[in-house]
Amino acid sequence: GLVKQYQEGQKELAKMASQFTPEYPPYQKEAAELESIKGRIRAQAMTLLHAQQGQSEALSAELASLDKELADLKAQAIHLAEGSSQSLAMGSGVDALQKYLTLLNEKIQELDVAGKVLASRVSIVNPAVAPDVPYSPRKVRTTLFAFLLGLMMSAGIIAAVQVLDKRIKDPDAIERKMGIPLVGLIPFYSKEDQWLVVEAFQALRTSIHYASDHRRKNILLIASPSSGEGKSSVAANLGIIAAKAGERVLLIDCDLRKSTLHQFFTLDPKRGLSDLLAAPEMNAKEFILETSSKGLSLLPAGPTPLNPPALFSMTRFHDLLEWARKEYDWVFVDTPPLLAITDGSLIAEHVDLVLLVAAVKITQEPLLERALEMMQRLNKEVAGVVLNRFDWRAPDYYHYYYGKYHAKHYHYYGGNPAAPTVLDRAASTARKMTRRAIGQRKGAPRGPVV
Repeated sequence: GLVKQYQEGQKELAKMASQFTPEYPPYQKEAAELESIKGRIRAQAMTLLHAQQGQSEALSAELASLDKELADLKAQAIHLAEGSSQSLAMGSGVDALQKYLTLLNEKIQELDVAGKVLASRVSIVNPAVAPDVPYSPRKVRTTLFAFLLGLMMSAGIIAAVQVLDKRIKDPDAIERKMGIPLVGLIPFYSKEDQWLVVEAFQALRTSIHYASDHRRKNILLIASPSSGEGKSSVAANLGIIAAKAGERVLLIDCDLRKSTLHQFFTLDPKRGLSDLLAAPEMNAKEFILETSSKGLSLLPAGPTPLNPPALFSMTRFHDLLEWARKEYDWVFVDTPPLLAITDGSLIAEHVDLVLLVAAVKITQEPLLERALEMMQRLNKEVAGVVLNRFDWRAPDYYHYYYGKYHAKHYHYYGGNPAAPTVLDRAASTARKMTRRAIGQRKGAPRGPVV
């Protein structure tokens, strides 16, 4: 065959290659014949391959056809098996139903006989009557239950609010919880109740007088933990009351960021404390203004400087307070809020006493405690706390401070010619607060509160 011819041609070509060069004509002829045989062998191989592929595809198609026929036969066999089992099941089901129907008929007959026997023995004792009112809903019971539930929920909410609300509401809590004396109560007032404010500040002045050891400590810092608690108002009114008592009082507005003291006296200063501290060569008297109250002077804050704490750290500020100590009976220093900025703690280093101002339902107890701790760390003596803006008409406050006095004198307020004057009432309250202050001083140690 062609394969054998190809093998013999390869041997012959190899023999010629060992004797001749590839350019030798017989060698080239033999190589061409060998290549021709190789091409015919390749063509025959491709023909056989295509024939083999055709046979394989035919066999695959025949196998698929046989598989389909087998599947159809299996499906028919399963269908026949199910049909026979259903027929058997239906037959047995019909027999069971027939037996159950027979049993039911027997039970019906038995019940019919028993009912006839019982009917002959039953009689109506009381006929049924429709109720006049509905059984449900029971409105009275439901309303009462809802009322009690609402009452308990309201009590719980009120108790939770009282626990979470840390604002000062009880004057006794200041002395009981913080161990610091309450030296004054400043009430809300109307035009008819102005005498209350006079009495309150008279009592406060008396308490401060004894706390200062009869004015030996006459530089008083009036401060509050935060803003909006009325410290400037307390400073101004306390200064007015002290001046009316014949004392020389100097108010110094050290709140260089938000000064308000000059507004109480309708003054419009062009310069003040900040200018004085920035110009050591100036005389302090040139910056002090006289108010409408005789004996009461004011050193206003002046323009806001770039760095207020730096001014209060100067020796000039200490020298100013020492000069004022000798020139005046009282020096009341109004400061910014203690916990807001550092000015208050710097100013406190140069004073003798500290008076803390708190407002009812405004000041938070934790903030007042922090302010007290700040003064104690500075080793400053705290004269006490003034509780501002309390409602003296409320039952608790009324009986706490003014109850006995008001009950004693209330019948005079209708225009009786013999009614006591404001000064009489102020003196009465001042005497009571004096006795209270003396008692506190006897039980308290001298020196700073620690």
